[in-house]
Amino acid sequence: MLIKSHGVKIDENLVNVALEACLTLRDLGCLRNALTTIWSSGWTVPKLASQHTYGVIIKAYGQIQSLTEVWQLWSELTVTKGMEANEQLYGQMLDVLVGNNRLDDALTLFKEMKVTHKSSLNSQGFAVAFAMIIRGFAQQKDCTKALECYDEMKTHGTRASLVVFNTLMDACSRVGDMHAACKLFEDMKGSDCVPDVITYSTLIKGHCINNDLEQALQLFGAMQEKGIKPDAIVFNSLLDGCAKKQVPALCEQVLSDMEAAGVAPSNHSASILIKLYGRCKDLDAAFRVIDEMPKQYNFRANNAVYTCLMSACIANGQMDKAMELRVRMIDDSVYPDERTYSTLLRGALRACSVEQCTLLVNEALDQKGKPAKYLLEEDLVRSVLMLMQRQNAWQTHGLELNNRLRTAGIIVRLAMAPDSCSRNDGFGQRPRDNNMNAKASSGSFRDQGAGKGASKGRF
Repeated sequence: MLIKSHGVKIDENLVNVALEACLTLRDLGCLRNALTTIWSSGWTVPKLASQHTYGVIIKAYGQIQSLTEVWQLWSELTVTKGMEANEQLYGQMLDVLVGNNRLDDALTLFKEMKVTHKSSLNSQGFAVAFAMIIRGFAQQKDCTKALECYDEMKTHGTRASLVVFNTLMDACSRVGDMHAACKLFEDMKGSDCVPDVITYSTLIKGHCINNDLEQALQLFGAMQEKGIKPDAIVFNSLLDGCAKKQVPALCEQVLSDMEAAGVAPSNHSASILIKLYGRCKDLDAAFRVIDEMPKQYNFRANNAVYTCLMSACIANGQMDKAMELRVRMIDDSVYPDERTYSTLLRGALRACSVEQCTLLVNEALDQKGKPAKYLLEEDLVRSVLMLMQRQNAWQTHGLELNNRLRTAGIIVRLAMAPDSCSRNDGFGQRPRDNNMNAKASSGSFRDQGAGKGASKGRF
Protein backbone atom coordinates (compact mmCIF):
# COMPACT_ATOMS: atom_id res chain seq x y z
CA MET A 1 0.00 0.00 0.00
CA LEU A 2 1.01 3.61 -0.55
CA ILE A 3 0.97 4.27 3.19
CA LYS A 4 3.65 1.63 3.78
CA SER A 5 5.80 2.37 0.74
CA HIS A 6 5.95 6.14 1.37
CA GLY A 7 6.03 6.07 5.15
CA VAL A 8 3.00 8.32 5.39
CA LYS A 9 2.01 9.45 8.86
CA ILE A 10 -1.55 8.32 9.51
CA ASP A 11 -4.09 10.76 10.88
CA GLU A 12 -7.86 10.65 11.41
CA ASN A 13 -8.68 12.09 7.98
CA LEU A 14 -6.52 9.53 6.19
CA VAL A 15 -8.15 6.68 8.15
CA ASN A 16 -11.59 7.87 7.11
CA VAL A 17 -10.65 8.28 3.44
CA ALA A 18 -8.85 4.92 3.22
CA LEU A 19 -11.59 2.91 4.91
CA GLU A 20 -14.41 4.65 3.03
CA ALA A 21 -12.63 3.87 -0.27
CA CYS A 22 -12.37 0.18 0.67
CA LEU A 23 -16.01 0.11 1.76
CA THR A 24 -17.09 1.68 -1.52
CA LEU A 25 -15.11 -0.89 -3.50
CA ARG A 26 -16.60 -3.74 -1.39
CA ASP A 27 -13.16 -5.33 -1.35
CA LEU A 28 -12.92 -7.25 1.92
CA GLY A 29 -9.29 -8.21 1.38
CA CYS A 30 -8.35 -4.60 0.83
CA LEU A 31 -10.38 -3.61 3.89
CA ARG A 32 -8.59 -6.11 6.13
CA ASN A 33 -5.20 -4.94 4.85
CA ALA A 34 -6.15 -1.31 5.47
CA LEU A 35 -7.18 -2.01 9.06
CA THR A 36 -4.01 -4.02 9.67
CA THR A 37 -1.86 -1.20 8.25
CA ILE A 38 -3.65 1.44 10.33
CA TRP A 39 -3.18 -0.35 13.65
CA SER A 40 0.32 -1.70 12.94
CA SER A 41 1.47 1.87 12.25
CA GLY A 42 0.78 2.68 15.87
CA TRP A 43 -2.21 4.90 15.18
CA THR A 44 -4.87 5.02 17.89
CA VAL A 45 -8.30 6.59 17.86
CA PRO A 46 -7.79 10.18 19.08
CA LYS A 47 -9.36 11.17 22.35
CA LEU A 48 -11.43 13.76 20.54
CA ALA A 49 -12.19 11.63 17.47
CA SER A 50 -15.50 12.41 15.81
CA GLN A 51 -18.45 10.06 15.83
CA HIS A 52 -18.07 9.95 12.07
CA THR A 53 -14.67 8.30 12.50
CA TYR A 54 -16.08 5.77 14.95
CA GLY A 55 -18.89 5.07 12.51
CA VAL A 56 -16.50 4.43 9.62
CA ILE A 57 -14.33 2.06 11.66
CA ILE A 58 -17.39 0.28 13.07
CA LYS A 59 -18.76 -0.20 9.56
CA ALA A 60 -15.38 -1.52 8.37
CA TYR A 61 -15.25 -4.14 11.12
CA GLY A 62 -18.88 -4.98 10.46
CA GLN A 63 -18.09 -5.70 6.82
CA ILE A 64 -15.43 -8.25 7.78
CA GLN A 65 -17.76 -9.71 10.47
CA SER A 66 -15.55 -8.78 13.41
CA LEU A 67 -18.31 -7.97 15.89
CA THR A 68 -16.00 -8.14 18.93
CA GLU A 69 -14.14 -5.08 17.66
CA VAL A 70 -17.46 -3.41 16.76
CA TRP A 71 -18.74 -3.67 20.33
CA GLN A 72 -15.38 -2.60 21.75
CA LEU A 73 -15.49 0.60 19.71
CA TRP A 74 -19.11 1.22 20.71
CA SER A 75 -18.24 0.73 24.38
CA GLU A 76 -15.16 2.94 24.09
CA LEU A 77 -17.28 5.79 22.76
CA THR A 78 -20.42 5.45 24.87
CA VAL A 79 -19.02 4.07 28.14
CA THR A 80 -15.33 4.94 28.42
CA LYS A 81 -15.69 8.39 26.88
CA GLY A 82 -19.27 8.81 28.10
CA MET A 83 -20.48 10.26 24.81
CA GLU A 84 -24.07 10.05 23.61
CA ALA A 85 -24.20 8.36 20.22
CA ASN A 86 -25.99 10.43 17.59
CA GLU A 87 -28.71 9.09 15.32
CA GLN A 88 -26.30 8.46 12.45
CA LEU A 89 -23.99 6.32 14.59
CA TYR A 90 -26.95 4.36 15.94
CA GLY A 91 -28.01 3.78 12.33
CA GLN A 92 -24.57 2.48 11.40
CA MET A 93 -24.54 0.12 14.37
CA LEU A 94 -27.99 -1.17 13.44
CA ASP A 95 -26.83 -1.69 9.85
CA VAL A 96 -23.83 -3.71 11.05
CA LEU A 97 -25.87 -5.85 13.45
CA VAL A 98 -28.62 -6.60 10.94
CA GLY A 99 -26.03 -7.31 8.24
CA ASN A 100 -24.41 -9.86 10.55
CA ASN A 101 -27.74 -11.53 11.44
CA ARG A 102 -27.85 -10.11 14.97
CA LEU A 103 -31.41 -8.85 14.87
CA ASP A 104 -32.02 -9.38 18.61
CA ASP A 105 -29.02 -7.17 19.44
CA ALA A 106 -30.23 -4.63 16.89
CA LEU A 107 -33.70 -4.52 18.48
CA THR A 108 -32.17 -3.93 21.92
CA LEU A 109 -30.02 -1.11 20.57
CA PHE A 110 -32.96 0.36 18.65
CA LYS A 111 -35.00 0.43 21.85
CA GLU A 112 -32.14 2.32 23.52
CA MET A 113 -31.98 4.73 20.57
CA LYS A 114 -35.70 5.54 20.89
CA VAL A 115 -35.19 6.43 24.56
CA THR A 116 -32.03 8.46 23.93
CA HIS A 117 -33.50 10.43 21.03
CA LYS A 118 -37.20 10.30 21.90
CA SER A 119 -37.73 13.90 20.83
CA SER A 120 -36.84 13.21 17.17
CA LEU A 121 -38.60 9.96 16.29
CA ASN A 122 -39.72 11.42 12.96
CA SER A 123 -36.24 12.46 11.83
CA GLN A 124 -34.23 11.21 8.85
CA GLY A 125 -31.93 9.40 11.28
CA PHE A 126 -34.88 7.37 12.56
CA ALA A 127 -36.08 6.77 9.01
CA VAL A 128 -32.74 5.04 8.38
CA ALA A 129 -32.93 3.15 11.69
CA PHE A 130 -36.45 1.88 10.97
CA ALA A 131 -35.26 0.82 7.53
CA MET A 132 -32.50 -1.29 9.11
CA ILE A 133 -34.91 -3.03 11.49
CA ILE A 134 -37.42 -3.67 8.72
CA ARG A 135 -34.63 -5.20 6.64
CA GLY A 136 -33.76 -7.47 9.57
CA PHE A 137 -37.34 -8.74 9.86
CA ALA A 138 -37.50 -9.17 6.09
CA GLN A 139 -34.35 -11.30 6.14
CA GLN A 140 -36.05 -13.58 8.65
CA LYS A 141 -39.20 -13.62 6.50
CA ASP A 142 -41.11 -12.18 9.44
CA CYS A 143 -43.54 -10.12 7.41
CA THR A 144 -45.82 -9.46 10.41
CA LYS A 145 -43.10 -7.81 12.49
CA ALA A 146 -41.85 -5.83 9.48
CA LEU A 147 -45.35 -4.43 8.92
CA GLU A 148 -45.70 -3.63 12.63
CA CYS A 149 -42.49 -1.63 12.36
CA TYR A 150 -43.91 0.22 9.36
CA ASP A 151 -47.09 1.01 11.32
CA GLU A 152 -44.91 2.39 14.12
CA MET A 153 -43.15 4.62 11.59
CA LYS A 154 -46.50 6.03 10.49
CA THR A 155 -47.50 6.62 14.13
CA HIS A 156 -44.39 8.74 14.68
CA GLY A 157 -44.75 10.50 11.34
CA THR A 158 -41.44 9.04 10.15
CA ARG A 159 -41.16 9.18 6.37
CA ALA A 160 -40.74 5.80 4.67
CA SER A 161 -38.19 5.79 1.86
CA LEU A 162 -38.34 3.97 -1.45
CA VAL A 163 -35.98 1.35 -0.01
CA VAL A 164 -38.33 0.75 2.94
CA PHE A 165 -41.36 0.32 0.68
CA ASN A 166 -39.48 -2.05 -1.64
CA THR A 167 -38.14 -4.06 1.29
CA LEU A 168 -41.61 -4.36 2.82
CA MET A 169 -43.21 -5.39 -0.47
CA ASP A 170 -40.50 -7.97 -1.00
CA ALA A 171 -41.08 -9.38 2.50
CA CYS A 172 -44.82 -9.65 1.84
CA SER A 173 -44.31 -11.20 -1.58
CA ARG A 174 -41.96 -13.85 -0.22
CA VAL A 175 -44.60 -15.12 2.20
CA GLY A 176 -47.40 -14.84 -0.35
CA ASP A 177 -49.20 -11.90 1.26
CA MET A 178 -49.91 -10.01 -1.94
CA HIS A 179 -52.87 -8.19 -0.36
CA ALA A 180 -50.45 -6.45 2.04
CA ALA A 181 -47.94 -5.89 -0.76
CA CYS A 182 -50.58 -4.19 -2.92
CA LYS A 183 -51.68 -2.01 0.01
CA LEU A 184 -48.08 -0.91 0.48
CA PHE A 185 -47.94 -0.10 -3.23
CA GLU A 186 -50.95 2.17 -2.82
CA ASP A 187 -49.33 3.82 0.25
CA MET A 188 -46.21 4.34 -1.79
CA LYS A 189 -48.07 6.04 -4.64
CA GLY A 190 -49.75 8.29 -2.08
CA SER A 191 -46.38 9.42 -0.70
CA ASP A 192 -43.51 11.27 -2.32
CA CYS A 193 -41.88 7.98 -3.38
CA VAL A 194 -41.94 7.08 -7.07
CA PRO A 195 -42.05 3.33 -7.86
CA ASP A 196 -38.96 2.10 -9.69
CA VAL A 197 -38.04 -1.07 -11.57
CA ILE A 198 -37.34 -2.88 -8.27
CA THR A 199 -40.85 -2.03 -7.06
CA TYR A 200 -42.49 -3.45 -10.17
CA SER A 201 -40.20 -6.48 -10.43
CA THR A 202 -40.90 -7.34 -6.78
CA LEU A 203 -44.67 -7.15 -7.24
CA ILE A 204 -44.65 -8.95 -10.60
CA LYS A 205 -42.56 -11.77 -9.19
CA GLY A 206 -44.83 -12.03 -6.15
CA HIS A 207 -47.97 -12.26 -8.29
CA CYS A 208 -46.37 -14.88 -10.54
CA ILE A 209 -45.33 -16.97 -7.55
CA ASN A 210 -48.91 -16.76 -6.32
CA ASN A 211 -50.16 -17.85 -9.74
CA ASP A 212 -51.87 -14.52 -10.46
CA LEU A 213 -50.52 -14.04 -13.96
CA GLU A 214 -53.24 -11.56 -14.96
CA GLN A 215 -52.28 -9.10 -12.23
CA ALA A 216 -48.60 -9.53 -13.07
CA LEU A 217 -49.27 -8.70 -16.71
CA GLN A 218 -51.27 -5.62 -15.72
CA LEU A 219 -48.34 -4.35 -13.67
CA PHE A 220 -46.01 -5.11 -16.57
CA GLY A 221 -48.17 -2.94 -18.83
CA ALA A 222 -48.30 -0.17 -16.22
CA MET A 223 -44.53 0.03 -15.83
CA GLN A 224 -44.12 0.22 -19.61
CA GLU A 225 -46.65 3.05 -19.77
CA LYS A 226 -44.61 4.95 -17.19
CA GLY A 227 -41.48 4.48 -19.25
CA ILE A 228 -39.78 2.15 -16.75
CA LYS A 229 -37.62 -0.33 -18.63
CA PRO A 230 -38.18 -3.95 -17.49
CA ASP A 231 -35.10 -5.90 -16.43
CA ALA A 232 -34.21 -9.60 -16.59
CA ILE A 233 -35.93 -10.28 -13.26
CA VAL A 234 -39.24 -8.95 -14.59
CA PHE A 235 -39.09 -10.98 -17.80
CA ASN A 236 -37.98 -14.19 -16.11
CA SER A 237 -40.74 -13.80 -13.51
CA LEU A 238 -43.29 -13.44 -16.31
CA LEU A 239 -41.81 -16.44 -18.12
CA ASP A 240 -42.12 -18.46 -14.93
CA GLY A 241 -45.71 -17.32 -14.46
CA CYS A 242 -46.60 -18.33 -18.04
CA ALA A 243 -44.83 -21.67 -17.58
CA LYS A 244 -46.86 -22.46 -14.47
CA LYS A 245 -50.02 -21.78 -16.46
CA GLN A 246 -48.58 -23.98 -19.25
CA VAL A 247 -49.15 -21.35 -21.92
CA PRO A 248 -46.31 -21.73 -24.48
CA ALA A 249 -47.72 -19.03 -26.79
CA LEU A 250 -47.60 -16.46 -24.01
CA CYS A 251 -44.02 -17.46 -23.24
CA GLU A 252 -43.19 -16.80 -26.89
CA GLN A 253 -44.64 -13.29 -26.54
CA VAL A 254 -42.63 -12.62 -23.38
CA LEU A 255 -39.46 -13.72 -25.18
CA SER A 256 -40.26 -11.36 -28.05
CA ASP A 257 -40.81 -8.49 -25.59
CA MET A 258 -37.56 -9.44 -23.90
CA GLU A 259 -35.63 -9.17 -27.16
CA ALA A 260 -37.34 -5.89 -28.04
CA ALA A 261 -36.27 -4.45 -24.69
CA GLY A 262 -32.67 -5.48 -25.32
CA VAL A 263 -32.64 -7.98 -22.44
CA ALA A 264 -30.94 -11.23 -23.44
CA PRO A 265 -32.40 -14.53 -22.20
CA SER A 266 -30.10 -16.40 -19.82
CA ASN A 267 -29.62 -19.84 -18.29
CA HIS A 268 -32.45 -18.99 -15.91
CA SER A 269 -34.74 -18.26 -18.87
CA ALA A 270 -33.72 -21.53 -20.52
CA SER A 271 -34.47 -23.51 -17.35
CA ILE A 272 -37.96 -22.01 -17.14
CA LEU A 273 -38.73 -22.88 -20.77
CA ILE A 274 -37.44 -26.44 -20.36
CA LYS A 275 -39.70 -26.92 -17.34
CA LEU A 276 -42.62 -25.58 -19.38
CA TYR A 277 -42.07 -27.93 -22.32
CA GLY A 278 -41.47 -30.83 -19.94
CA ARG A 279 -44.85 -30.22 -18.30
CA CYS A 280 -46.43 -29.96 -21.75
CA LYS A 281 -44.80 -33.31 -22.68
CA ASP A 282 -42.95 -31.73 -25.59
CA LEU A 283 -39.41 -33.03 -25.15
CA ASP A 284 -38.44 -32.03 -28.69
CA ALA A 285 -39.10 -28.38 -27.83
CA ALA A 286 -37.25 -28.79 -24.53
CA PHE A 287 -34.18 -30.10 -26.35
CA ARG A 288 -34.39 -27.28 -28.90
CA VAL A 289 -33.99 -24.85 -26.00
CA ILE A 290 -30.62 -26.29 -24.97
CA ASP A 291 -29.55 -26.80 -28.59
CA GLU A 292 -30.40 -23.32 -29.88
CA MET A 293 -30.86 -20.73 -27.13
CA PRO A 294 -27.26 -20.71 -25.77
CA LYS A 295 -25.88 -20.22 -29.30
CA GLN A 296 -28.43 -17.57 -30.18
CA TYR A 297 -27.85 -15.49 -27.05
CA ASN A 298 -24.17 -16.24 -26.48
CA PHE A 299 -24.16 -18.15 -23.21
CA ARG A 300 -23.21 -21.69 -22.26
CA ALA A 301 -25.82 -24.00 -20.76
CA ASN A 302 -25.03 -24.46 -17.08
CA ASN A 303 -25.64 -27.24 -14.58
CA ALA A 304 -29.15 -26.07 -13.73
CA VAL A 305 -30.25 -26.16 -17.40
CA TYR A 306 -28.95 -29.68 -17.93
CA THR A 307 -30.52 -30.88 -14.70
CA CYS A 308 -33.90 -29.36 -15.63
CA LEU A 309 -33.79 -31.16 -18.96
CA MET A 310 -32.87 -34.43 -17.24
CA SER A 311 -35.83 -34.00 -14.92
CA ALA A 312 -38.12 -33.35 -17.90
CA CYS A 313 -36.86 -36.52 -19.60
CA ILE A 314 -37.44 -38.60 -16.48
CA ALA A 315 -40.94 -37.17 -15.96
CA ASN A 316 -41.76 -38.15 -19.54
CA GLY A 317 -40.47 -41.71 -19.16
CA GLN A 318 -37.19 -41.14 -21.03
CA MET A 319 -34.58 -42.19 -18.46
CA ASP A 320 -32.12 -43.23 -21.17
CA LYS A 321 -32.16 -39.69 -22.61
CA ALA A 322 -31.54 -38.29 -19.14
CA MET A 323 -28.50 -40.55 -18.74
CA GLU A 324 -27.19 -39.51 -22.18
CA LEU A 325 -27.44 -35.86 -21.14
CA ARG A 326 -25.01 -36.43 -18.31
CA VAL A 327 -22.40 -37.53 -20.87
CA ARG A 328 -23.13 -34.46 -22.99
CA MET A 329 -22.79 -32.07 -20.05
CA ILE A 330 -19.44 -33.56 -19.02
CA ASP A 331 -18.22 -33.28 -22.63
CA ASP A 332 -19.21 -29.61 -22.38
CA SER A 333 -17.06 -29.28 -19.21
CA VAL A 334 -20.15 -28.87 -17.02
CA TYR A 335 -19.97 -31.27 -14.10
CA PRO A 336 -22.89 -32.78 -12.17
CA ASP A 337 -23.61 -31.44 -8.70
CA GLU A 338 -25.71 -32.85 -5.88
CA ARG A 339 -28.96 -31.80 -7.54
CA THR A 340 -27.94 -33.50 -10.79
CA TYR A 341 -27.05 -36.78 -9.10
CA SER A 342 -30.18 -36.65 -6.95
CA THR A 343 -32.37 -36.13 -10.03
CA LEU A 344 -30.77 -39.01 -11.92
CA LEU A 345 -30.66 -41.37 -8.95
CA ARG A 346 -34.34 -40.84 -8.23
CA GLY A 347 -35.08 -41.69 -11.85
CA ALA A 348 -32.88 -44.79 -11.76
CA LEU A 349 -34.45 -45.94 -8.49
CA ARG A 350 -37.94 -45.42 -9.93
CA ALA A 351 -36.89 -47.62 -12.86
CA CYS A 352 -35.37 -50.15 -10.38
CA SER A 353 -32.16 -50.12 -12.46
CA VAL A 354 -29.26 -51.46 -10.42
CA GLU A 355 -26.89 -50.84 -13.33
CA GLN A 356 -27.79 -47.16 -13.68
CA CYS A 357 -27.65 -46.61 -9.91
CA THR A 358 -24.23 -48.26 -9.71
CA LEU A 359 -22.91 -46.21 -12.61
CA LEU A 360 -24.13 -42.93 -11.10
CA VAL A 361 -22.78 -43.55 -7.61
CA ASN A 362 -19.41 -44.68 -8.99
CA GLU A 363 -19.20 -41.57 -11.18
CA ALA A 364 -19.86 -39.37 -8.16
CA LEU A 365 -17.13 -41.21 -6.26
CA ASP A 366 -14.72 -40.73 -9.17
CA GLN A 367 -15.59 -37.09 -9.88
CA LYS A 368 -12.70 -34.78 -9.18
CA GLY A 369 -12.88 -31.39 -7.55
CA LYS A 370 -15.58 -32.13 -4.99
CA PRO A 371 -15.78 -34.97 -2.39
CA ALA A 372 -18.55 -37.47 -3.11
CA LYS A 373 -20.15 -36.83 0.27
CA TYR A 374 -21.16 -33.41 -1.07
CA LEU A 375 -22.57 -34.93 -4.27
CA LEU A 376 -24.64 -37.81 -2.92
CA GLU A 377 -27.67 -37.66 -0.64
CA GLU A 378 -27.39 -40.26 2.10
CA ASP A 379 -31.03 -41.29 1.81
CA LEU A 380 -30.66 -41.93 -1.91
CA VAL A 381 -27.47 -43.94 -1.41
CA ARG A 382 -29.29 -46.00 1.21
CA SER A 383 -32.12 -46.61 -1.26
CA VAL A 384 -29.59 -47.72 -3.89
CA LEU A 385 -28.03 -50.27 -1.52
CA MET A 386 -31.45 -51.51 -0.43
CA LEU A 387 -32.40 -51.95 -4.10
CA MET A 388 -29.33 -54.13 -4.57
CA GLN A 389 -30.34 -56.23 -1.57
CA ARG A 390 -33.86 -56.71 -2.91
CA GLN A 391 -32.70 -57.61 -6.39
CA ASN A 392 -30.12 -60.18 -5.22
CA ALA A 393 -27.34 -57.90 -6.50
CA TRP A 394 -25.44 -57.39 -3.26
CA GLN A 395 -22.56 -59.70 -4.12
CA THR A 396 -22.29 -58.50 -7.73
CA HIS A 397 -22.74 -54.77 -7.12
CA GLY A 398 -23.56 -53.82 -3.54
CA LEU A 399 -20.55 -55.14 -1.66
CA GLU A 400 -17.96 -53.37 -3.79
CA LEU A 401 -20.00 -50.18 -3.94
CA ASN A 402 -20.51 -50.12 -0.19
CA ASN A 403 -16.76 -50.57 0.36
CA ARG A 404 -16.04 -47.65 -2.01
CA LEU A 405 -18.54 -45.50 -0.15
CA ARG A 406 -16.92 -46.32 3.19
CA THR A 407 -13.49 -45.48 1.79
CA ALA A 408 -14.89 -42.10 0.70
CA GLY A 409 -16.19 -41.47 4.22
CA ILE A 410 -19.84 -42.18 3.39
CA ILE A 411 -21.15 -44.58 6.01
CA VAL A 412 -24.70 -45.65 5.26
CA ARG A 413 -26.63 -47.51 7.93
CA LEU A 414 -29.07 -50.04 6.55
CA ALA A 415 -32.04 -51.61 8.30
CA MET A 416 -30.27 -54.94 7.84
CA ALA A 417 -26.50 -55.30 7.95
CA PRO A 418 -25.20 -55.98 4.43
CA ASP A 419 -22.92 -58.72 5.73
CA SER A 420 -25.99 -60.71 6.78
CA CYS A 421 -27.28 -60.93 3.17
CA SER A 422 -27.04 -64.41 1.74
CA ARG A 423 -25.71 -65.04 -1.74
CA ASN A 424 -29.01 -66.53 -2.78
CA ASP A 425 -31.73 -64.12 -1.73
CA GLY A 426 -30.05 -60.91 -0.62
CA PHE A 427 -32.15 -60.78 2.54
CA GLY A 428 -30.45 -63.10 5.04
CA GLN A 429 -31.90 -64.73 8.15
CA ARG A 430 -32.58 -63.27 11.56
CA PRO A 431 -30.63 -65.07 14.32
CA ARG A 432 -32.70 -67.61 16.22
CA ASP A 433 -33.66 -66.60 19.74
CA ASN A 434 -32.87 -69.46 22.12
CA ASN A 435 -35.65 -68.26 24.43
CA MET A 436 -38.41 -68.72 21.84
CA ASN A 437 -41.23 -70.93 22.99
CA ALA A 438 -41.53 -74.36 21.48
CA LYS A 439 -44.33 -73.40 19.15
CA ALA A 440 -42.44 -70.44 17.78
CA SER A 441 -39.14 -72.30 17.45
CA SER A 442 -40.75 -75.00 15.37
CA GLY A 443 -41.83 -72.48 12.77
CA SER A 444 -39.91 -70.70 10.05
CA PHE A 445 -39.11 -67.05 10.62
CA ARG A 446 -38.15 -65.38 7.38
CA ASP A 447 -37.04 -61.75 7.24
CA GLN A 448 -39.59 -59.76 5.27
CA GLY A 449 -37.04 -57.25 3.94
CA ALA A 450 -37.91 -53.90 2.46
CA GLY A 451 -40.88 -52.97 0.30
CA LYS A 452 -40.85 -53.42 -3.46
CA GLY A 453 -40.75 -49.81 -4.56
CA ALA A 454 -37.73 -47.53 -4.44
CA SER A 455 -38.09 -45.12 -2.39
CA LYS A 456 -44.00 -27.31 -29.95
CA GLY A 457 -42.41 -24.24 -29.15
CA ARG A 458 -39.98 -21.69 -30.37
CA PHE A 459 -36.97 -23.75 -29.35
